[in-house]
Amino acid sequence: MLQTRQWGVSEVSRMLRITPHKLYDLTHATFSNVEQLSIDSTGDSIRPWVIRFENAINNDADLMIAGHYLEASLEGLLRGDSIARATFYNLGVTGGWMMPSFPARLENLPAGPELEYYMRPLNMAVIRPGQPEPTATPAST
Repeated sequence: MLQTRQWGVSEVSRMLRITPHKLYDLTHATFSNVEQLSIDSTGDSIRPWVIRFENAINNDADLMIAGHYLEASLEGLLRGDSIARATFYNLGVTGGWMMPSFPARLENLPAGPELEYYMRPLNMAVIRPGQPEPTATPAST
């Protein structure tokens, strides 16, 4: 009887196209992979439906004003991997292609005007072929 119940949960998760852990079947789940399973289920089960809804609404002239479009943001569902998210934000801010205010807004944190700047690494210089390498100049005291 227990094996029949287990088989039923697996079949329902296949029909709904969701991972079994979403139906509280944790027989194959570990602490470290549940976070990744949640991210995968967003891409595999929710995202295809969201794309269908976006296309249906965007292609209906009665629902959407000309020149406008609807786009759903699923980033909130993909926030599970906090280490990877923090690494991505850190690389973006210190690499100079993301303002510190951008990660703050994505994380629903206050992003005041003092965070509206770009950072550039000071230990890097542009060296073009055919030009002499830059020399270090002593700092004036």
